[in-house]
Amino acid sequence: MSTQEFLQQWATDNGVKGIRFYPTNPTADSAEGILAAAHEAIVNLDNGRAVAFVDPIQASE
Repeated sequence: MSTQEFLQQWATDNGVKGIRFYPTNPTADSAEGILAAAHEAIVNLDNGRAVAFVDPIQASE
């Protein structure tokens, strides 16, 4: 299964509507690099090696 297929299946299985990408290497400029960083983050999350992220951006009403 490709990284893209894995991410799509994971999102479908978990009811995820959108994913924000924060690549570990901010100079990465390829889609494959961004997908690889997302895959690594998801694997770590599923294995219990992640911490909660609090988004400091508040939606305006």
